[in-house]
Amino acid sequence: MDYTTVKLLFFTADWCENCKPAKNGIGKLAKRFPGLVVEEVDVAAKPLVAGSCHVEGLPTVIVTRGCVEVERFTGSGCLNKVTKCLVGMV
Repeated sequence: MDYTTVKLLFFTADWCENCKPAKNGIGKLAKRFPGLVVEEVDVAAKPLVAGSCHVEGLPTVIVTRGCVEVERFTGSGCLNKVTKCLVGMV
């Protein structure tokens, strides 16, 4: 197991209007930060995963290093906060 890999868990849904611009932004972050792992989770397709991660709003981005949650951001303005978090990690 790699304890240094930084990963974004991006919780989204097709019906979520705020998720569409966030999805584009997450794609840009993946290009900007080499080595960043991004996993998109559709809450409609994987409700148990969303529930086990205690996702209460969309979009939600959980930043992890290894298996540990480092930060969690929710809402339409979360990408700026995610970027600031990643600058010091990746």
